[in-house]
Amino acid sequence: MRSRWDLPFVIVCGLVLGAIVHLIVVLRVPAMAQRDAFARLSPITKGNSAQLVTGAVQPQDMPLPDPAVAVAVCSFNLSKGPLRIAASAFPYLETLSFHQRGGGVFYALTDRAAVRGSIEIMLMTQRQLDEQLAREDEDEIVRELRIVSPVQEGLVVARALAPWPSQKKQAEDAVRAVSCGRAT
Repeated sequence: MRSRWDLPFVIVCGLVLGAIVHLIVVLRVPAMAQRDAFARLSPITKGNSAQLVTGAVQPQDMPLPDPAVAVAVCSFNLSKGPLRIAASAFPYLETLSFHQRGGGVFYALTDRAAVRGSIEIMLMTQRQLDEQLAREDEDEIVRELRIVSPVQEGLVVARALAPWPSQKKQAEDAVRAVSCGRAT
């Protein structure tokens, strides 16, 4: 004998199952993407400085950028050692974000973290940090921000806001001046 609650129960179960499947698919898509940001941007990120990805040198398969924001990227591979990132504070909003390969930001900061007009960061794995701490004197003053990366490869994205179109060149120069080199 059928209860009057059979049909609503089946509908609720179907909705819950559909929501679970939808959530799993949405969360797995970035990790399964073939042409994620790392794959598209790593070929243009060579050298020890950030490469501008807005304006005239924007890669063809990148989405349309915000015209008021200059964006530059550095790729990193920590298997060869820690990475030192240095940036000068820009008069307007400037941000640095650290993205892991496959999507996801694991650390971000703004120009408010600048000390005496500059930001110095050492990006390393936990093992590299442990080795660094073992070599250092306890009384030595650490001058840089140390960020532990959960991944070996990823991107450092620098953004600077140009509140007026006449300041766009200054914003591009600011993000282009971000250096990303091997720590010595």
